[in-house]
Amino acid sequence: MKQPLKICKELSGLYLVDHKLCKSSLASSSALPSSSPKKIAFSCHMTPLELWHCRLGHMFFTNMKHINVVSSCKALPQSICQVCHYAKQHRIPFPDITSCTTYIFELIHVDIWSPYSHSTYNGYKYFLTIVDDYSRAPWTHLLATKSNAFPILKSFLTFVQIQFHTIVKTIRSNNGMEFSNTSATTFYASYRSVHQTCCTGTPQ
Repeated sequence: MKQPLKICKELSGLYLVDHKLCKSSLASSSALPSSSPKKIAFSCHMTPLELWHCRLGHMFFTNMKHINVVSSCKALPQSICQVCHYAKQHRIPFPDITSCTTYIFELIHVDIWSPYSHSTYNGYKYFLTIVDDYSRAPWTHLLATKSNAFPILKSFLTFVQIQFHTIVKTIRSNNGMEFSNTSATTFYASYRSVHQTCCTGTPQ
């Protein structure tokens, strides 16, 4: 990763660009012509509320009203903070795509739902979901512990092989160790199936 260049010095609320510091990076470009002064002053016009917003690490404006020194600022923000707009979004939107599979059980999605606060009458707190990518048909299996997930997945693959006379070509899951440990990897190789992983908490 490239390190940021220190080419400015702060003086009375203004950032002064030191020509000596930025000469090596900007001398070859047209950003600073040869007749430029030794220092160039930059300033931006912000309301007191916007200034405190930047000083406080881009805190939400609704939360800033609880701070005494900030609550006295009567001026409203003049525009949307671009730093918040780009930096605070968790991820870019996922594009709308259609399934790329052409037949059933070419790809299945498997995932374990986190433990629920209340168990069923026979002690189940988890459930395993299996979704066929082509038909979108789901299967749900209750689990007492997460360690039971992979044995149930193996039983499901055997069920598909016997009842539908086919094998699951690709199995896609998140990075949970229930489906990524050594025994699971060995089974995928013997079953002639490919295991794919995706980022946790994202659509599969």
